[in-house]
Amino acid sequence: MQRFALLGLWLLGTACGEVTIAEPDAGDTDAPVAPADASVPPPDGSQAPDAGGDDATGVCDDHYDCEVFEQEIMPALEDADCLGICHDVEARQGEFGLHEDAAPGSAEMRENFEAIDSLVDLTQPVNSVIYRRAGGNHNGVALPDDDQDALLAWLEDASGSWEPGAGGSANGCIERGTFNVEVFEDDIFPVLDGLDLNTGEQRSLACTGDSCHAVGGESTRLTLDPSLDPEENLENLACFINSADPVKSQVLLCPRDHPGCAVDDHPGDDFFSNANDLNYQQILGYIYDSTHSTPLDFAFFASNIQPIFDDDAFAPGAQTCQDQGCHGVDGVGQTPGNSSNFPIVRGVGDQDLAGLTENFVNATAFANFGDAEASSLFLFPTDEVAHQGGAGIDLSDPDNAAFAQDVLLSWIDGLRPDENGIGRHWLVAGSFQAGGVADVDDIFPFPGIDDDTAEQNELRPAFLDDTPTTISSSASPDHKWVEFFNDDFSEGDIDLNAALPDPGDEDDTRVAYAVAYALIDGSTSTTVQLRIASPNDARVYFGSASQLLIGGNEIVVEETIDPFDEASPELVPIIVKLFNDDPDNDEFGFRAEFVDENNDPFTDEDELLFMLGGL
Repeated sequence: MQRFALLGLWLLGTACGEVTIAEPDAGDTDAPVAPADASVPPPDGSQAPDAGGDDATGVCDDHYDCEVFEQEIMPALEDADCLGICHDVEARQGEFGLHEDAAPGSAEMRENFEAIDSLVDLTQPVNSVIYRRAGGNHNGVALPDDDQDALLAWLEDASGSWEPGAGGSANGCIERGTFNVEVFEDDIFPVLDGLDLNTGEQRSLACTGDSCHAVGGESTRLTLDPSLDPEENLENLACFINSADPVKSQVLLCPRDHPGCAVDDHPGDDFFSNANDLNYQQILGYIYDSTHSTPLDFAFFASNIQPIFDDDAFAPGAQTCQDQGCHGVDGVGQTPGNSSNFPIVRGVGDQDLAGLTENFVNATAFANFGDAEASSLFLFPTDEVAHQGGAGIDLSDPDNAAFAQDVLLSWIDGLRPDENGIGRHWLVAGSFQAGGVADVDDIFPFPGIDDDTAEQNELRPAFLDDTPTTISSSASPDHKWVEFFNDDFSEGDIDLNAALPDPGDEDDTRVAYAVAYALIDGSTSTTVQLRIASPNDARVYFGSASQLLIGGNEIVVEETIDPFDEASPELVPIIVKLFNDDPDNDEFGFRAEFVDENNDPFTDEDELLFMLGGL
């Protein structure tokens, strides 16, 4: 599970002390909400419910009693003054806004329902954020007892007629069989029991403490205790995990006293210090691994998305996204000048791992992996949804449209082969001198690693990892694994001359490495053929397969990849070790095409994805 140490770093941006719903807007707090029947999909990536069904008004999903919602629930919230300066659709504190005096059956009433439904847990209605906040004297406001009872009864009635997979918000009590109990016992429970991975020492405060979640402790909702079997602790914890969006799991939000936590003033406000906290990463990585979610790629973000935040070519006038008047902040936890909940740390350099990670964390909260074009990170800077900063990316400009499609949307959608099956996304290192070496197989990625596929597959370089100084006799200690993206969209060749400097070896020999990690985002095992050609000699590894490539030729390396959502998902490494000792050959690169058993290319519409960073 350590392979998600960087990828598994999703954390919602700081809100205004209120509830954060499923997918907050990446712009102004006063940005209009898209009507339910607009062409823009709901921000959580789900499909808009059928306006027909059993509900005559088209306002509520089938399993809800819409008459109760319109005649009892909404009036109760309005009478308790939950709207007003807090959660009126204009104020929208915590990105939770409701229309006041919405007419029954109207689009505004539908939006009210969707906002409330996003705070509902139909597997355990009593755990719903909307119910917990309504009765918790939230910011001095609480529903009267009778109205609280009516709200809970309405939720329980909906739960009784709801089936998993039938729509509606439900994020609790995942089947424990989804999780690896041994990993939980060895890697996760010690953190909950007080082990601080940042220091290696025990905390004075632990989730299992007598004043918290121990047997007989003050918490009546979650019990975690060393006296219980690991299976029982895991089963209890599974009720507080959001499989659809792991970063919004209560087990991650509450220990930070995050606004999305269903319990007001949770005492664990500093249990996870920030986005780089190793305890947070450990637990989130476990959830990703267990619930088969597919995170976005950190290396591609750092190399291609982060730079646009400070690029005035993508902003009106001289203003950039990270200006202090917009999203820019000078430190973690600060609120941007535009009062949005998308902070961007300013002054982040291309080697600043902590700053890059923080901005990556915040950006991914506004990316919809299932429907990239429905992402706030795309809709707002392109002004598809009204944005205070205007159209940062003018899609009427063909160059900007190409950038949005090939860079921004390709990151949000997951890194895939292009429309011709060509893999453009690689993690590369080099070039290194190789004087006196006559054969590619005399060069190994690391000393002590024999030219054996199984051992080569133990290599797991990550973005900005240092390459060992002993990788060659002249390797510089500042050599790092960096992301390379071929931005010449008309060509499929990976030209490493454009990415890696020639080390100037007097024998005109050089070696470089390219790595990617393949996964199948589908439900069945898939055979993938890698067709790779190069003007240089190369040794190509693809999972358990390996072949030698003689320059000027093409080889095919085949591997069957299990679905990423199986019990023990694996990312399959692809390693290209490239060698050139011909003084008359100044070409340095390769072309990689991915096809299926029927010789059809895997394209950007298919289930083959690549990861680069944080493995």
